[in-house]
Amino acid sequence: MHFLNNYKLNIINYDLLNKFFYKNSFRLPKIKRINLYFNIPNFENTTMLSALTALEIISSQKSKVINSRASNISLKIKKGSPIGCKINLSKTKKNYFLTKLLLELNKTEIPKIKKSKNSFVFSFQLKTILQFPELKYNYQYFNVLSKLNINIITTAASFPEYFFLLKSYKLINANVTQW
Repeated sequence: MHFLNNYKLNIINYDLLNKFFYKNSFRLPKIKRINLYFNIPNFENTTMLSALTALEIISSQKSKVINSRASNISLKIKKGSPIGCKINLSKTKKNYFLTKLLLELNKTEIPKIKKSKNSFVFSFQLKTILQFPELKYNYQYFNVLSKLNINIITTAASFPEYFFLLKSYKLINANVTQW
C-alpha cells in the first residue's frame, strides 16, 4: 500500500498539477471512496451468507445487508426484504482494495460513468468473483455468487480531470481516448 501512496503523491499529483491549472492544491481530484455490492434478486439464505462472507474476505471489513425501500409486485419483492449486500471502503481499506484491484485482477468489463452532484463515479462489474485468490480456493462456497459491482467515487470537477485520474491510476487503458 505504501507504493500506492507514494505513486499518488509523487506522480499523479505532479502530473495533475502540470496538466491542469489549480489555484489551491486541495482541489486536486482524488478517489474518495469505493463501494462494493452484490444484487441478489431471489433471496436465499445460502446465497446471502456467501455474498456477505465474500465481501468480508475481499475487503477485511464488515458488510451490510441492503433491504428494499419499496415493494415491487412484478419482481415479487416486499418492502423491507433483503435484496443484496454492500460495503463502503474509505481511507486505508480503500487503498488496500485498490492495490488488490490494480495488481491481481483483470478488468475486462466495460466501465460506466455516472455524474453525481459533486463527483464522477466509475462503475464496473467483475463477472467472475473467483478472480480473487482468497475466494478461488473456496470455490464450493462462492460459486453461486453473481457479478460484483464496484463503484469508485472521485472528487473530480470535470470530465477531463476524471478521465486523466483514471488513466493515471491505470484503471482504464492508456490508449482509450474516450468512451
